[in-house]
Amino acid sequence: MRLGGASTKAPSKADVLRAAEAQRAARLAARRSQHAAQAIQAAWRGAAARSRLRDARLAEWLQRYAGASAPEAQVLSAAEVGRAAALLLAALLPPPGSAARRRVEAGAPLATVQQRSAQRRAVAALAALVTRALKAAPREVQQRLAPQASRLCMLLCAAIAAGPTPDQVLDAAAARALELLLAPPSDPAQNAGWGESSVAVSERGGSALQALLVTAAARRVAERAVAGGGQSAGSSSGGDRSGGQGQLASAISDTTVLSRLVNLARALAGGQLEDSPQGQQQQDEAASLLARHLLPAPGLVAVLPEPVAAQLLRPASLAPLLRAAGALAADCKLRGTSAAAALGNLAHLLLAPPGQLPSCGASSLLKLPMSPHLAQPAVAAAFCDALMRLLPAAAAGSSAQPQLSGAQAAAVGAQLALLGAQAPLLQLLSVLGDDAPRFAGAALHLLRDQPAAAAAVARAATPPAAATAAAEAAPARAAEAGAEGGWRSAQEEGGGDDAAAGTPALNALAFAPSVLPALWRWLSTSVGLPLEAPAAARLGCDVAAVSGGARSLAGEHALVLGVFCRALCQLLLVLSDDDLHRRGTPFNTGAARAIATTLNALVYHTHFPAAQARGRQQGPAAGGAGGVPALPAATLSGGRALLERHAPQALRGLYERDQRRPFCRPELWTAPFDADRAAGAPHTASIGGGAAQPQAEGGGAGQGRGQGGLGAVAAVVQGLLFTGRPTAAAAAGAASAAAAAAPLQPTYGTPAALTALLRSAPQCVPFDVRLQLFRHLLAEDRARGRWDANPAEGGPRPLRLTVRRGRLLEDAYGALAAKGAALKGRLYVTFVSASGVPEAGLDHGGLTKELLEGAVGAAASPGYGLFAASDSGLAYPSPTAAAIPGGFALLEFVGLLVGKALYDGLLLPDLALAPHAVVALQGGAPRADDLAAVDPTLAAGLAAVASYEGDLADLGLTFSVEFEDLGRRGRLTPLRTDAASDPPHTVYGNGYSESSRAVRMFWEVVREFGAAQRAALLRFVTSSSRPPLGGFRHLHPPFTVHRVDVAPRNPLAALMGGRGDVELLPTASTCFCMLKLPQYASKRTLREKLLYSITSGAGFELS
Repeated sequence: MRLGGASTKAPSKADVLRAAEAQRAARLAARRSQHAAQAIQAAWRGAAARSRLRDARLAEWLQRYAGASAPEAQVLSAAEVGRAAALLLAALLPPPGSAARRRVEAGAPLATVQQRSAQRRAVAALAALVTRALKAAPREVQQRLAPQASRLCMLLCAAIAAGPTPDQVLDAAAARALELLLAPPSDPAQNAGWGESSVAVSERGGSALQALLVTAAARRVAERAVAGGGQSAGSSSGGDRSGGQGQLASAISDTTVLSRLVNLARALAGGQLEDSPQGQQQQDEAASLLARHLLPAPGLVAVLPEPVAAQLLRPASLAPLLRAAGALAADCKLRGTSAAAALGNLAHLLLAPPGQLPSCGASSLLKLPMSPHLAQPAVAAAFCDALMRLLPAAAAGSSAQPQLSGAQAAAVGAQLALLGAQAPLLQLLSVLGDDAPRFAGAALHLLRDQPAAAAAVARAATPPAAATAAAEAAPARAAEAGAEGGWRSAQEEGGGDDAAAGTPALNALAFAPSVLPALWRWLSTSVGLPLEAPAAARLGCDVAAVSGGARSLAGEHALVLGVFCRALCQLLLVLSDDDLHRRGTPFNTGAARAIATTLNALVYHTHFPAAQARGRQQGPAAGGAGGVPALPAATLSGGRALLERHAPQALRGLYERDQRRPFCRPELWTAPFDADRAAGAPHTASIGGGAAQPQAEGGGAGQGRGQGGLGAVAAVVQGLLFTGRPTAAAAAGAASAAAAAAPLQPTYGTPAALTALLRSAPQCVPFDVRLQLFRHLLAEDRARGRWDANPAEGGPRPLRLTVRRGRLLEDAYGALAAKGAALKGRLYVTFVSASGVPEAGLDHGGLTKELLEGAVGAAASPGYGLFAASDSGLAYPSPTAAAIPGGFALLEFVGLLVGKALYDGLLLPDLALAPHAVVALQGGAPRADDLAAVDPTLAAGLAAVASYEGDLADLGLTFSVEFEDLGRRGRLTPLRTDAASDPPHTVYGNGYSESSRAVRMFWEVVREFGAAQRAALLRFVTSSSRPPLGGFRHLHPPFTVHRVDVAPRNPLAALMGGRGDVELLPTASTCFCMLKLPQYASKRTLREKLLYSITSGAGFELS
């Protein structure tokens, strides 16, 4: 079709159908929208009509009955009271089946009463009417109200503490009405007239719904009282109370609303019927109700009247309440702040006076007395069980946990802090007796979960500023990774990342004089560990009970030993050597030897179990040993993790003390390894001499090598090189870090187990094995970096530097400080003599060694001020180094030079470090006993003060430290060494042999030298005054004595056949460790010439 030159295409059938379908959809949508609008309008009109009807009924009710509630008005008949109740219930309660009605039936406040004062006035008036009528004619009113008593109870409970501000009239009237409405008549004969619909307490107890409603009302009263700062009648209050919060506190004090509600809830749930045949079951039901709906009220006991608290503390009530709270936490019905509040209330109920907020300061916790309630074994056991379940639930948190006010968070924090007091812990240990695993389980969760629970409470506080007050009220540090497996090294611990390191609970366990000895006695009896180890005993360096390692121990045994090790680690931070050796507190040296022997065997056999013990590995949740009831699986696995984490750390602490002041036999630490080596165990196979061979390019370190024990050196070296300690970041994203933190049972007896043992307890491996592994480790790193390869083969070019002999440290710093990892390669050193002339020596390694030793020796001299010296001549970085320009950079450079020396296998003689400096270099924290190496006088004075039993204020002491700007003046005493006294590892050249006359004279002279002369000889030949670690067999190239052929200088003597002695001095080629020794005719000449050469201090001038 063509119109005006344009053409249009007629729509297709499909287009027409689609257009029709779209029109139908549009009309349907319009109709649905209209219907929805009509439905909304109808619902709105219905709601408005119902609201008007409710308002009309409420107005009518207030007009008819408000005046009748006045004390002077005439008491209404039972029928009239029933009609009044029915009218108000219809006006206020949500319709049955609605969501609002279900919330009210679950104990929630009534929304209308929250929002409008008229409803609150009406409920208060109805409560007054019911109260007056029940007092006048209880039986008739009970019968009249029975059909609607459930709804009436619901209304009264939902109205209590429901308004935006406290209404003391409503709370008091409703509580009194509930008490009269639901309590049994005073005359037992009146019980016969009650029907099944009555809600009053009968011999079968009240209905569960009413008990729930009353308990919820009591919880709201308590929460509001704590949030508003009010306290109950049990708290001493002497000031004037004004304002809304003070009025609420006055209402609670005057009418004992909380007392009425709590007692009524217990009665409804059967809590007062424990003397009946079904009393125990009813008591358990009452305890479950209170534990679930009342105990989670934050700070409840702080506002709980003393008479009510006394009812809860009755022996028949307390243990069921503790058991019920633990069961609810185990069933995940108490989580987060609800679990924390419940546990805080239980702790407050047991350990501190109710009705007032407990003090949680350190001095208050130390003064906290024993609890008479924990003296009952059943209560003590139930309290430990509740701790084991509630603390993890509180620490875990909950996405739906309620927010707390600042006052509520502070109250819960103060209550939780009571758990760290020393007296209750000692009492629990004393009362439980042989049930040490239950005590240890509670202690484990106190250490692991209490800080996290307190932190969760602080985070739940609102407004945010309130979190500060809560954090001050209780420790709020992050929790330990209790489920983390695998041994941890002592250096990794360091004490800085441990959540429980400063908690009162840990200090109570560690420093109470009876806890650790009691736990060790239990372990000795139950596990078969040695109680003491005599100093003269020649056997017993291994312990059969732990020969299978940590995984062979029963769950309860591992739990107790783990708590013991954690507390011992804390104790070792402050325990002085005098305490252990002279005073014997808390252990004598015999017990300390037994503990060290046990932990040493345990740590070693965890990686290498004895053959006879490999079949008895326990699962992480094994329990029930010794007839003790099984503890929660999470507690047992956490105890085993605690043992695996802290046993190596405790062992390291004992080992360091033994090194300072021995109390164990020297062979103790390597005894299990030595026993396995003597028995030919595969993992103790010899490494073999010499350095590791470089790997072919592209090949792994383990190619072509066996995989058995120490024969698989490459596997161990790879583990040490590439399995670093897991950090938080690595553990989140790296599979290797996750594998490093995994439990160790799959690696028993493998190279990976040896790697883990070297990281956690290197003292368990003999020094010769560690030394060989260290050399292989360096060789492997050199091969991977090609640091020893020639430049033509792809290796790095040597770093060339020129240094003046009088300015070794400064010139080396300028040339090498910024080179970093390039220092692993070769250096090429040129020395400039004192006259300013470059020396003629060629550096094939000897000049590098001379530079390293000279530069470090210069840095260690007192004149530089970088290092200070202790009275015993041991060095440590001087505090005054910060005042020296570039002092910190120089100290860092000295560390770089020391690392280069270690990498090249060179021992430095002029830097003997003090113990605390070595500990710091290892990543640890110095201990109190390390002070003696720096300042013995100060250490002795502090030890005397620490052991003083009187009041320290009587001594009138002050503490001050004196500093010297240039550091303490002293002499750094180098380590005394034997040098060049090892003929079996000496090579002879150019015609010399071991039997040559000149060689025999040389060794006779060397044996007559003193230590300083031997060190000078060794430095003259090798550029280092100390032999390599392990002896001359590890010197590369080997120590060589080379013959020098010279003609005699006296021609007449030659003509007459005589031999005049040569005048040539001995020289050396330090790069090749070669002494060029002429054939002297006499021993005297050899001695004189040799002494002149080694003591002249010349460079290449003698050549």
